[in-house]
Amino acid sequence: MPPKLDVDAINSMTSAISSLCKMNEDLLKQQLESMKAVGELTKSVAELTRTVAQLVTKQDVLLDRVVKLEESMAKNPVGKNPQSSSYSDVTRIVTRAIADQDVQREKSRRAVIERFPELDTEEATRQRDKQKIAEISKEIGVAADLVAAAIHRHGIRREDSNRIIKVPFRTTEARDKFIRYFNTHRKKHFPKAQADRIVTCRRDLTPLELEIHYAKLKECSYLNNEAGCYKYFYRDLEVFPCKEPRPFQKD
Repeated sequence: MPPKLDVDAINSMTSAISSLCKMNEDLLKQQLESMKAVGELTKSVAELTRTVAQLVTKQDVLLDRVVKLEESMAKNPVGKNPQSSSYSDVTRIVTRAIADQDVQREKSRRAVIERFPELDTEEATRQRDKQKIAEISKEIGVAADLVAAAIHRHGIRREDSNRIIKVPFRTTEARDKFIRYFNTHRKKHFPKAQADRIVTCRRDLTPLELEIHYAKLKECSYLNNEAGCYKYFYRDLEVFPCKEPRPFQKD
């Protein structure tokens, strides 16, 4: 006679195997979740690495400009060129170049429009600004990246000056495209009287860059006055010689 099967033992073994399979399945799920978490962490680290690399590059550019600023000051007697300053000023600027890295990412997606005249009321100015900016953004295909709700005039309204307009975008690429188009097609979108006043657009600058910005504007004005014509022009924290100098416009 064949041996009698122990049904209880078989059932017990089947149950144990089933439990082991379930445990193995749970372990596989945990491993997959861990792998997914590691993948997301790796992606975050890669993005952080790119951001740090951009900041380091930006710092190097700023420091290089500070060195050029110091060299320029050494060539000009203190008090003659408005750009001239002291060594302590240069040291202060270098120190601030490091601190300004913290605001680079926030400003890297903002454009700034300068010298666009304001209207009689705050509300009329706000509506006109947003309409004009939306119109230009749509024309060049960056309307989807424009953060229209955050467009605003910066500072306190004054009778003797026009506040800058801060224009935020969702990407640096959209901002750069807007700035390039704005400055190239300025006369198309603004009346001649406004275009003649040079309504311009630039990127949003850090406090350190603003110091260099205004110093370079003064330097450019000084050099042109010395030459008696428009022989130099300013762009993005640098002063360049014109290919063809132009005479000053008569009033």
